[in-house]
Amino acid sequence: MSKILFVDDESNILNGIKRQLHTKYEMLFADCAADALQIIKRESDVSVIVSDMHMPLMSGIDLLKRVKDLNVDIVRIILTGNAETDTAIAAVNDGNVFRFMTKPCDMQVMMNVLNAAIRQYQLIVSEKELLEKTLTGSLKSLMDILAIANPAAFSKTTRIKSLVSHFAAYLNVHEIWQYEIAGMLSQIGCISIPTDLLGKWYQQNTLTENEKLIISEHPVIGAELIANIPRMNIISKMIGAQECHSFAHTKFEFDISHPVRLGSSLINLAIEFDIYWTKLGEQNAAIDMLKSTYPDRYSEQVIDMLLSVKLSSSQKNQAMLTLNELSSGMILDDNVMTQKGVLLASKGQEITSTMIQLFRNYERQNNLVDQIAVIVLQY
Repeated sequence: MSKILFVDDESNILNGIKRQLHTKYEMLFADCAADALQIIKRESDVSVIVSDMHMPLMSGIDLLKRVKDLNVDIVRIILTGNAETDTAIAAVNDGNVFRFMTKPCDMQVMMNVLNAAIRQYQLIVSEKELLEKTLTGSLKSLMDILAIANPAAFSKTTRIKSLVSHFAAYLNVHEIWQYEIAGMLSQIGCISIPTDLLGKWYQQNTLTENEKLIISEHPVIGAELIANIPRMNIISKMIGAQECHSFAHTKFEFDISHPVRLGSSLINLAIEFDIYWTKLGEQNAAIDMLKSTYPDRYSEQVIDMLLSVKLSSSQKNQAMLTLNELSSGMILDDNVMTQKGVLLASKGQEITSTMIQLFRNYERQNNLVDQIAVIVLQY
């Protein structure tokens, strides 16, 4: 059930609301703005906040502005004994207030407003969820197509996305879907890199200066590819800045108030961690290699976050499967080649229904290997 937070420095007001409405709603109470903000940070299911206008240290308008910064979805209501027009206008403009109620407020009137606020919250969340799922699904379809068009370019995408998602959840960031999509699309600019050079880079072979330049341009190309998609502005910036916030250049600091910097840093960390884990095959060894490669770059909090990722080799379920035994969600444990040596999908890619159909088309032409190596990685 969604919770309603009431904020008022007068205890008799809060007690009256609690006494009359305790059977109708799940409610939280705070007698000052500071306590209200702590509750918002602690409780993830607050849907409505009702605040008094005139309180010591921080006004109701200022409180609701802060609440909006913390969680834009929470529906905000002002309850005050001052019904001045200027006050109401300021509340609506500065705090994006949903309703403005005056004291004393009839309980039936208040219930009508609260019910409307809850419906508004449900509408906001449902629309947001629909948009996010639609966007995520559309982008995943795009990635499936691009993975088939250039499998080497996207062989690492699944692991990077999973790592970035884990990091963002570990840090309890807001708008986590943006970090997940940024991780998923972080390598999309690699479509511009020749396949042989991409393989050379992934295998950590020595690159010429010109090859390094080509590789370094992929984040900007990726950012430009998605910059014009609605609601992708922040994600585009995360992708474009992934090399700028590399641990090779600066000490990592957790700062969830700057999503672009944090997101680009998490992408960079995921890429570096994946390189060493894939190379060494063991989580602790990968972390030790990162620490020795970038001395003094990693705080204990970063190390703790890396240790919280479950990547040990004992968690691999490896198998050689026929085409009919494949299912979406499995991870390729080896490159899938045609009988003529054409690369269809790279080691590390997540198997999708589209990929399985591609394999079937080649099998019909008797141009596919008999068995395919797969693993299931639990992040």
